[in-house]
Amino acid sequence: MTMNDLQRGDRAVVLKVELPVLLKERLRSLGIFTGAKIKLLKGSHKRSTWLLQVGSAHVAIDGETAAGIRLWKI
Repeated sequence: MTMNDLQRGDRAVVLKVELPVLLKERLRSLGIFTGAKIKLLKGSHKRSTWLLQVGSAHVAIDGETAAGIRLWKI
């Protein structure tokens, strides 16, 4: 499952981040890593942008990055 499968307000756990090392480390510093819990606040399939809540932070990511994040919906 990826971000495209989530609806607004859905919560998920990150199963795996399948991205280049530098991008993976940047996401890790923002709180997106294996085992992290996220909530989809807003998603735009047209613009391919996603607004996530990770802990108490809000993080916006693009569609390419979102496609490399595997999730488990809870």
